[in-house]
This record gives sequence, C-alpha cells and structure tokens, in this order.
Amino acid sequence: MKKPLPQKNQPVTWGLYATVIWGALVTVVYAAVQFTVIQAYMRGTQERLSNRSLDNEYNGAALSLSSFATLTICGLLLCVIIKLKKKAIISDYLATHKISIRQVLYWSLAALIFTLSIDSLTYLQGRPVVVEFMTSVYTSTSQLWLLYLALIITAPLFEELFFRGFLLTGLSQSRLGNTGAVIVTSLAWSVIHLQYDLYGVFTIFITGLLLGVARVKTGSVVTPILMHAIMNGIALIETAIVVSQ
Repeated sequence: MKKPLPQKNQPVTWGLYATVIWGALVTVVYAAVQFTVIQAYMRGTQERLSNRSLDNEYNGAALSLSSFATLTICGLLLCVIIKLKKKAIISDYLATHKISIRQVLYWSLAALIFTLSIDSLTYLQGRPVVVEFMTSVYTSTSQLWLLYLALIITAPLFEELFFRGFLLTGLSQSRLGNTGAVIVTSLAWSVIHLQYDLYGVFTIFITGLLLGVARVKTGSVVTPILMHAIMNGIALIETAIVVSQ
C-alpha cells in the first residue's frame, strides 16, 4: 500500500488542497443535480417527496433518473477540471486502464466473497440483509430495468470515477500516499450513503477500503467499477427475493 501506483508514468494531478476543493465542488454539484432531478420528477408525476428524501419514501424512478443525470453532468465536470490542469491526461488521471482477464476473475471473486461474507455477518447479528431503503426503492417503480441499469452501471461508473479515480489519484500523489488516499476516499464515499444506519455506513466504509485496495493494486479504476457493479447486482437480487416473499 505504500508503493506508488503501478503505472509507467505518474499522472499529472492537482495538489492536495486543490483536489479537496475540486472534490467539494463536484460533491455540491452532485447533490444539486440529484435534488433538482428528484424534485422535477416528483412535480411532473404530481408526487410529493418526503423531507426524508433518502429514507423509505424514496422513489426508484427518481433515483434512476438522478443517477443518469449525475453521471452525465458531473462526469463532464470532472473532465473539465482535469483539462484545466496543464499537461494532465484524462485517462491517466482517472486511471481508466485495461486490466487482464486474470485480474477480472480474481477481483470479481473477491467482491463476491466479500459481499456474501458481510451479508452472512449481518444475518447472524439479526439485522436485515436487505434494508428498508432498498425495498422501498425497488417497489416504488414499475420500470425495474431502469433501476437495474442505474444501480449496476450508472452509479458504480460515476462513483468510482470520482472517488477511486479523480480523488484517489490526486490524494495519492500528496503526502497522504496510497494508504491515506484509500482511507480518505472510503470515508468520503461512506458519507454520501447516509440513507443507511450507522452499521450500514460502516460496512460501506469497509467496502470502500476493499475497492481502494483493488484500485491501487491493479492501477486501474476499471477494477473497482466492476466490483461495485457486482456488489450492487447482488444487493438487487437479494432485494428481489425479499420483495417476492
């Protein structure tokens, strides 16, 4: 974890403070886009959004649409921010490098084992494996294909490009190093999942550590994107089973 990212050339990045400031800006835009799309959807469908917008009254269709919007708008914003840094290359900055089939299989298996282990531990503690938020999201939309697309492709794509791509790359080039960058990005990632309880947020933080390690070990953000998609896919399958009972 203390070794530099396994790339031929270290990417040109913003410094520590600039990375934090740019990251905060993207986060604000992310929240604004989510809020705007959700409000527009609710008004358009003549539905009211609860003050607890990320609790059990959250709408699955609104979640899906806001996910698509944030990927488009915030993804473009990330590219603009990177291009503002002289000599920075988007593909190097976001670490969108190819990975081998062996790495795909290894880290996919790691994601599967990790997710099933966390779910088993959750079950043994008497906690629900599928939280109320997920069941509400799943049952609140008739267009499940849209929800699957958002949670398995769109959400993992943007979140990993931002946290394990832009932020981790920038922070790892600072005095934080790889270890500090993985921890900080995991904490930041868990903060945007406050729709879950404290235990849920903690498991998301631990998950973020695994995704960060995968990113550092392989030198590619493709790895955590794939793992994130697998984890969300498992969560959706579990939700479908619970809802059908």
